[in-house]
Amino acid sequence: NGADFPDRETREATYTLCGDWGELFNDVLEYARELVRRSAGASKFRQRMSWWAALALLRCVSSSPAAASASLRTKLLNLQSLDDSGGTANEEQLAGDLEAMAALAVLDGAEEEFGAEEAAPGSDLSSPEDADHLQDLIARADLLRGKAHDPKLKQLIKEVKGLLQEEFRPVIFCRFRPTAHYLAEQLAEELPKRTHVVMAVTGELPPEERLLRIRELQQELANGKIPVLVATDCLSEGIDLQHTFDAVVHYDLC
Repeated sequence: NGADFPDRETREATYTLCGDWGELFNDVLEYARELVRRSAGASKFRQRMSWWAALALLRCVSSSPAAASASLRTKLLNLQSLDDSGGTANEEQLAGDLEAMAALAVLDGAEEEFGAEEAAPGSDLSSPEDADHLQDLIARADLLRGKAHDPKLKQLIKEVKGLLQEEFRPVIFCRFRPTAHYLAEQLAEELPKRTHVVMAVTGELPPEERLLRIRELQQELANGKIPVLVATDCLSEGIDLQHTFDAVVHYDLC
């Protein structure tokens, strides 16, 4: 005699990491391996630092070209800051970097506490000679924006349009702020503005602003438009989304 709950349906959609993005990922993977190789013979602490740095960087790059570019830019800024200071980071600074990178690479840390793209690989794991290589990787990542070069985005657009055709109202969850803004921008270009509204909500916004944006989407629904929400983990709890949205896409499961 319980409530009549709807059936929960799940499925997976796959894409192939290929083309220019596949080549970029492989080059970043080789760079991450080099970071690990450089730590050979160093303290156990610094070896762990190099492993977390590699995992954090790869997770950003696998999310989206936007997250890749943001993480690589932060890496470059850290490197330039180190070069300007003429020294290396002390153990206390490295401990903070290590904690942030562990949360980024493996855990689901509280997104509103730090920008995941800012928790980029530690500042003293690179050499000054890396700057040109990082700038090249950043330029290549920036060229990959859009469905023509981003197979993951292309698959998402297909899935979202399919859900909309079935009269679902989807939420797309992703791990990184740059990815959320990128997806919202790209989906807004793909969907007709007359009938749909796309909005991103991330931990950059204070809690009251997040709630205000959800209410704006609820009002758009009441006015006859179909809302599409792109969000980070900041909306994974504490705000009721069920009355406005009825489908979820997890963009960064891997």
